[in-house]
Amino acid sequence: MAKVTNLNKKPTRLTNLISEIPFFNRTNIEDFDINDVICNHWAYDLNSDKQELMYFDQPMAFIYPILLSFFHEDTIEVETDDEALMNLSKSVVVIRSKGEPKDSLSMEKSPRYKDTGTGWYRTGSNYEGKTLKEMSDFLGKAELSDEDNEKMESIVQNILWYAQHLTSDSMISRLKKLNDVIQNKKKTYQEKMDNIKDTYSEFTGPEDYSDSDRRHYEELSNKIKMIEKWRIWKNRPGMLLSFSLLIFHSFDHMAKDRFKIENWAEGVLDVLIDDFNSYYPTETLATMRSSDFARLRTLFDKCHKKDFRDKVAKYLQTKDKSLWTQPQKLTIFKDVWNWYSENLYFCPHAKVWVTITDNHGHHLHFRSSGEPQKTPENFFPLSTKYNMWIGDNSDRNIVAEGGNFIDAFDYMMKKIEDEMDKAQIQNQEHYQYYHMSLVNLRLAKSNCEKWLEKKLEKEKKVA
Repeated sequence: MAKVTNLNKKPTRLTNLISEIPFFNRTNIEDFDINDVICNHWAYDLNSDKQELMYFDQPMAFIYPILLSFFHEDTIEVETDDEALMNLSKSVVVIRSKGEPKDSLSMEKSPRYKDTGTGWYRTGSNYEGKTLKEMSDFLGKAELSDEDNEKMESIVQNILWYAQHLTSDSMISRLKKLNDVIQNKKKTYQEKMDNIKDTYSEFTGPEDYSDSDRRHYEELSNKIKMIEKWRIWKNRPGMLLSFSLLIFHSFDHMAKDRFKIENWAEGVLDVLIDDFNSYYPTETLATMRSSDFARLRTLFDKCHKKDFRDKVAKYLQTKDKSLWTQPQKLTIFKDVWNWYSENLYFCPHAKVWVTITDNHGHHLHFRSSGEPQKTPENFFPLSTKYNMWIGDNSDRNIVAEGGNFIDAFDYMMKKIEDEMDKAQIQNQEHYQYYHMSLVNLRLAKSNCEKWLEKKLEKEKKVA
């Protein structure tokens, strides 16, 4: 991994500091294994033979769009004594802070300016020299107040900290994990395509299918292609830039010293990963128009809200105490539950599958307060809806005082058995799901009992 540079020093020129950040300067970095999710569009490499990696101003293609995203189009009333012109308005550009408009700027908006709700977002490529000059000229014309100028300087500093952190192992692993949970949504459509193919196993391809099956097959294929376009990867810089804009605009609403931009970035990604079905509904991903601009709008419509910011803030305040991260949960499933299949059980409360990648790591019996006992015995996966229903109501505990995950298994299996009786009459599909769930939970419980027995025996020997 590239060396982390101390950014507390104050260089006389921005370019000096940029040259110290591996995200921007790839020169002499041999073990820079991040190219699955981060491309070279914003970097230069003095040793490269590729012309596109030899432009020193490429980092500005990342910095300018973030800065300009805080510029918004607005309208103001025209000040005039002419009664014929009264009540007229004109378009202006304003800088917003915490969502509120500040000073109007005496400048015209770019002809390619789009107010996305995030601010300035230029359609088309942001990485050509002509485009960089256009963005630079736009900023150069802005006559900023001292307050606005201070805000811009603060944003630049945070961009640099963020860029330094983007190449860390913790951020790369999160970006890859977000890719995984989003791309996993293609499975449903792929399975349906495979079923159609199996029906026509003796034929060459879709051209031999019936008209209705061929149309259905093509629709499913197009949905998979649309989901693929949500992938953060080296040839799609617009997606990483979109996430970065969400991170900076949600961070702008936080108190100045409450969080660092690096922590906030990790928190945003963790919340998106842990509750990805809420923020990335499958059908929305599959029917989205192909442009990154459309995806940016969708991302902001879902996430640039107070409840999302509050969720990230709360998560960051408690993550070191009680919340299980996705890697921690996967370790428990693998090492304790001895479980590798995707599905765990069909939630009798929410009527959705709880899976190893889509679950809320519930801390049993509210032991998440104070100094929580973050051990496998105190962990049980619930659906997000069921966990929210439990909330802080102690009367809804799924285990009694002193209970552990074995008791949680028994509780959940009893709930499933109760729902099974109803489903046998009302919903045969759910009845089958509950039957599979009981098989899964009984096996997982048996594995956990064996793990617990070995742990207790080991503790006796040590004592």
